[in-house]
Amino acid sequence: MARPTRLRILCTGGLGYIGSHTVVQLIEAGYDVLVADNLSNASPIVEDRIRKITNATAEQLRLDLKDKQETLQLFKDERIDAVIHYAALKAVGESVQKPLSYYENNVGGTCNLLEASPSDVYTADNSWKISILRYFNPVGAHPSGLIGESPDQPNNLLPVIQHVAVGRKKCLQVYGNDWETPDGTGRGYSVLELKQVFEKVSGKSIPHEVVGRRPGDLACVVADPTLAENDLNWKATRTIEEACRSAWKWQSSNPQGYA
Repeated sequence: MARPTRLRILCTGGLGYIGSHTVVQLIEAGYDVLVADNLSNASPIVEDRIRKITNATAEQLRLDLKDKQETLQLFKDERIDAVIHYAALKAVGESVQKPLSYYENNVGGTCNLLEASPSDVYTADNSWKISILRYFNPVGAHPSGLIGESPDQPNNLLPVIQHVAVGRKKCLQVYGNDWETPDGTGRGYSVLELKQVFEKVSGKSIPHEVVGRRPGDLACVVADPTLAENDLNWKATRTIEEACRSAWKWQSSNPQGYA
């Protein structure tokens, strides 16, 4: 039997914020997509939203990569040509409080995934390789307003601002005003500048208060997309205002997220 011509891609964590947007892009690019998610940080509603956007269905199964036997069985039962691995925990404060839980999920789950990957891939294809993308803190939402970032207890800046805008939080907490940088990020926009942009596009006032630093926060973290432009011919083009506008479209259309 001839091998199917369409590549089949496994996307772990595919119902999460980043994963769902990736799944949409993959389907629209013509790939077959298998989504694996344990729903610890995602909602099953996302599957229906993906279907509405793409008019196609990505196969979805509930899988916890910490379960080694289930992960091994997945690769025995399914044809998988490539893997995009998003299934991980990432909250800085929580990772300091629960380091072993994060190790078990992020490191243990990844090890199970690697062990389950067919061994013949390593020897049969000299072009086989692993690529790691450090995507920092993405912001914004799909232009349709159907999928976006929907944490119950947001840790990243823009979702916190969004929750304040729809009344789910009282105010924005700025973690420390004694950093060497204006807000501890080292980016082109400070926390308060991003707040002001969001207020502009949403028409909402976002009250804020300065509180103590969070455990695990760094004074300066700078994202440089130059390598992506050089190697992948990809260039960051969206403005902060565009990102805030799409995020507000999502949040105002879904004030309680996927609930």
